[in-house]
Amino acid sequence: MKTRMRSSGQALYQADLLAPSDGTFIGRAARQHGTGPAASESRSDPGPVVKRLQTDHAAIMDCRDNLAFMQPLLSESMNLIVTSPPYNIGKSYENRSTLADYVKAQTQVISECVRLLSPSGSLCWQTGNHVSRGEIFPLDMVLYPVFQEFGLKLRNRIIWHFEHGLHCTKRLSGRYETILWLTKSDDYTFILDPIRVPSKYPGKKHRCV
Repeated sequence: MKTRMRSSGQALYQADLLAPSDGTFIGRAARQHGTGPAASESRSDPGPVVKRLQTDHAAIMDCRDNLAFMQPLLSESMNLIVTSPPYNIGKSYENRSTLADYVKAQTQVISECVRLLSPSGSLCWQTGNHVSRGEIFPLDMVLYPVFQEFGLKLRNRIIWHFEHGLHCTKRLSGRYETILWLTKSDDYTFILDPIRVPSKYPGKKHRCV
């Protein structure tokens, strides 16, 4: 899941979360001028509510380039990786490039994520649309063949809907992003009950496969 941290300058940073099998939570905070996502605005509010981890868990935060952070870590040591990389739209924390170069750079990151995932691990990749000259390129669709090349299996394409953002004048405003939930094998963890929605038609028998 995405976490947020507050620096002494009140700037909000977004972090990637890796969950190793030993119970330690590792976050890689992305600098605003670095390669990962970050909030560009400053706020004067007290900040987000922080939920403390159980005492049997450790949390490690490290602010540096994502590849430099991941490369020293042990292979197949992560049960879960959740990340939201830049969308290549020219934000202050990224260098805009051609779409082909963007995919090439993200392929390097995906390769490291696959290396780190345990055989039963999951990767959640949140992304949006790359926009160029008024045309949108859904990055989950652009990157899906890359995930397939690494043998990952798509379990869900989750839509995150929100009600804020820029207002478009020549197309419908973008009010959603997607999260690709991918697994390394058919042996993975899925716990439905915490997010289960009550049945609209109780007693109806139909099973999704």
